[in-house]
Amino acid sequence: LDVNAFGLDPAIGHITLEANGASTTLLMGETTPVGNNRYLRLANRPEVFVVSSALFDAANQPPEKYRDPLLLRFKSWLAEGLSVTSPTATFSLSRAEEQWRVSLPPSLSDQADRTQVNALLSRLGTITIKRFIDDAPQVEQLSSWGFDAPAAELSFVQREAPSTTIFIGAPLPDDASLRYAKRSDEPSLYSVSAKNVEELLRDPNELRAKACFDVFASQVNKVELVFGSSRWMLTRAEAGWQDAAGAAAVDTTKADDWLWKLRDLTLTRFVEEHP
Repeated sequence: LDVNAFGLDPAIGHITLEANGASTTLLMGETTPVGNNRYLRLANRPEVFVVSSALFDAANQPPEKYRDPLLLRFKSWLAEGLSVTSPTATFSLSRAEEQWRVSLPPSLSDQADRTQVNALLSRLGTITIKRFIDDAPQVEQLSSWGFDAPAAELSFVQREAPSTTIFIGAPLPDDASLRYAKRSDEPSLYSVSAKNVEELLRDPNELRAKACFDVFASQVNKVELVFGSSRWMLTRAEAGWQDAAGAAAVDTTKADDWLWKLRDLTLTRFVEEHP
């Protein structure tokens, strides 16, 4: 066969596979006159085959298609800390065992809401790279990308791994919805959605725990209430709730319902830190 007639010399493209110390090269040719197929030949064999174009179409893509699209890939349960610095929001999160704490400048430290922290980490872990701009950017041009005064810095700490800082720079000249982004452990220059970054720059007070009583209702053994001239106390016994005198005349269902309401009592806002 005249391989030139099939677009196999030179080939339209080739794919080389390596396995067990040996390599095989597939030469991809032109499309067939009928059907969505292509001609193919193995480099070390004379036969010409007709195969589906699917393999050629999958391989004939820009390299960026196969690069990891996530700016930061991590397992949330291994996260140990996150620090965010920006003109609109500055705070840090740290975990000790299963409890998260949020710190705000200059000296405030408070228990963090686990649900809110997990939601924030989830957003961080889904920031996608919109463009791979430059894999070897010139350091002298950092200011032109807005990294001399970053719009935001996010430092992430993962268990048994070095800290990674993400720098968010200026908007792209041709698309203000994108911002330059760079990691501290990679030379590459990327762009990410400005909206995704803004979702991370939250009011730190939204991350603070707002439950007045962080307990399981079933573990409460005593409740004492003082309100004006009214004062009473309940204790839990095997038979149910009892009043202070030890009588068993307390409606256990109503006491449990009241206790659940107490447990669900939450703060609506933080008025003053040092009244």
